[in-house]
Amino acid sequence: MVDLGEATDRKQQSHLMKNRKLTVIYVENDPLLRSLIANLLRENESIANVHDFDSGEPAIAFAERFQADVALIDFALGTNVMDGIAVGTQLQSLNRSLGIVIHTQHSVRTVDAVAKLEKREAWSYFQKRADNNIDQLVAVLKSTSSGISGFFGDDDRGATSGELPKNVNLSKRQHLVLSMLATGVEPKTIAQNLNISFESVRKELSIAYSVLVPNPEPGMDLRVTSILRYQQLNNSIQDA
Repeated sequence: MVDLGEATDRKQQSHLMKNRKLTVIYVENDPLLRSLIANLLRENESIANVHDFDSGEPAIAFAERFQADVALIDFALGTNVMDGIAVGTQLQSLNRSLGIVIHTQHSVRTVDAVAKLEKREAWSYFQKRADNNIDQLVAVLKSTSSGISGFFGDDDRGATSGELPKNVNLSKRQHLVLSMLATGVEPKTIAQNLNISFESVRKELSIAYSVLVPNPEPGMDLRVTSILRYQQLNNSIQDA
């Protein structure tokens, strides 16, 4: 039997969620895009506040002191800084009810290879495209803030990452470091887990990247491409 009191409470909570204005944490390292999107969000009647940051560290510092409903985060935030997945993971560890929306031009497959989005709660993917509009983005922010995950963009998860180089030769340590990186563990944490220096991890990754992606194209994300090819390598070994 359905408890009418509980059913009424759920309806009231759903109604409140639909009408509640959102507080958004926005992390984007492109200053022009960040200014444009932040201003458009602030003008939307469904948004209460937008706190925008150019990298993960200040966003995390903000979240340690203040609450938000959802975070909109670029996937690639620059070199030698936390990427969007690491930032989102840290933010959600501070606020378990915080929704995370990864906002990027990278494909679903590229992001999912690093983040394993389907295994995360209240994580969504929203692809940067010329035909996006702010109402679509706000709708995704609202649904994700209520705990609903989704993929909004071209879903290419069945595609391949390009041809593997022949005679891939990785050391045991490189296999171990790559396997941890592929599950979303950051290099500093890998160093701690393996009881080796951060510089050693960076060196192993640099060698592994050069083995897996010997001829990178201009602008290619070596980390993501290497993870994709490493997974492709493992799948080929398992199928052999």
